[in-house]
Amino acid sequence: MLQCSLNGRFVLDYKNLSAVDEAATIDVLCSDKTGTLTRNELSVTSVKAMPGFDEAHILGIAALASSEGGDDSVDAAIRSASTHKPASDLPKLIAFVPFDPAKKTSARCLSCHGEAHEQSHFAESAHSSSDVGCLDCHSPHHAKEKEFLLVQEQPQLCYGCHISAKADFAKPYHHRVNEGLVQCVDCHNPHGTATVRQLRSLPSGDAICYKCHVDKQGPFVYEHVPVKTEGCSSCHSSHGSTNPKLLNVMPVNMLCLQCHTFSTTLTAGGPAGPAHNQSAKYQACTMCHTQIHGSNFSDVFFK
Repeated sequence: MLQCSLNGRFVLDYKNLSAVDEAATIDVLCSDKTGTLTRNELSVTSVKAMPGFDEAHILGIAALASSEGGDDSVDAAIRSASTHKPASDLPKLIAFVPFDPAKKTSARCLSCHGEAHEQSHFAESAHSSSDVGCLDCHSPHHAKEKEFLLVQEQPQLCYGCHISAKADFAKPYHHRVNEGLVQCVDCHNPHGTATVRQLRSLPSGDAICYKCHVDKQGPFVYEHVPVKTEGCSSCHSSHGSTNPKLLNVMPVNMLCLQCHTFSTTLTAGGPAGPAHNQSAKYQACTMCHTQIHGSNFSDVFFK
């Protein structure tokens, strides 16, 4: 093994004979001075204290500012050195908040952009709580996408983390995100919203689905209760599905029967069960109940 000391001298480790042969073939050796060519360990070799301080106090204060239990090699070297030269009158550590460059950078960005409607919920967003910062998606100097300074075009940028969504959009029936007709940000606000999954909503407070599917919005005289209480996802898989119309279950009657059971005892006051023998025919409930999202004329959604 070839070792490099801080004074620039090279030392050959003769315990490993193959290293001697390999060292003989070296023409140019490029190295730094962090010890990575030796034992892959950092250590504090000397401390130059300012007037009024001594080496023990400098190491002790530096150890207080180091993350204990972390895997940072610099912090580990400082804590190790401080144990060999303890100081008695160090300040008391009450709480330790480690430096987070992603949060610091995001805070800097939000000092200008934080008041905008799009970014107003970033602090409580799923991205922020998962330690995703502004520079993970944006690059102010080397952007690949010019409008929002993204580091990569959509949807590939989103797919870098959201692997399951990428798989959904590859299913036979899907919203046409890969084709470029719909973008992730059309339905989601990556900077956070007051709703689950960072979904956008219309000014009326209704689900963003109605921005395109206007005919399903209502209000209707006879509402299909799950549409208003559970949302579109109670029946549909919004990203993609192996079933037509992005349905969660096929055939259609199996989806309906998840709520509309045969038992009148267990569902007293709830959804009525079917009146037909569905093993024979009528397997697609929507053949008769055509206005399943809501109706102004029929309480069983016939028209």
